Amino acid sequence: MLVMAVPSLRQLMKPILEILKDGKIHSNRDVQARLAEHFNLSQEDLDRMTPNGTQTLLYNRCNWAMTYMSKAGLLQRPIRAHVQITERGKSLLDEMPSDIDLRTLRRYDSFVEFVQARRARADTTGEQVAGPAGEPQGQDEATPDEQIEVCLLYTSDAADDLLCVD
Repeated sequence: MLVMAVPSLRQLMKPILEILKDGKIHSNRDVQARLAEHFNLSQEDLDRMTPNGTQTLLYNRCNWAMTYMSKAGLLQRPIRAHVQITERGKSLLDEMPSDIDLRTLRRYDSFVEFVQARRARADTTGEQVAGPAGEPQGQDEATPDEQIEVCLLYTSDAADDLLCVD
């Protein structure tokens, strides 16, 4: 049995939707337990904490993945600490993508608006807006591709303005 490190935000998104594709409401804990099984995570991986030490890395990344996908309309949170796939999420799975990443989420206006609002809040307050552990604040946890992807997500609108792209 192959044991791997805690998956990245990108690596978690498609398996989360696959877990939810039955259409039922699932608890966040159930989703996390099924992800741990799916990725064959060791107890050491399950116990690994975020850099600030307030939560496990799996919990952090799983919840950010679910937040991002809910902002894109791929899943909903019908009650506290529970998630359910939406028709939009089912449609995305029907496309059989090899991966679901931030570029995929940018297809949805609601996700783009969420990112823009977070960026505006950070620009206005000067505060660093919280995000997934390792993406991008703890960049030692993210692969170079993930770091580039996150940077592109946050800068592409500015680049579009500079290039006059609509």
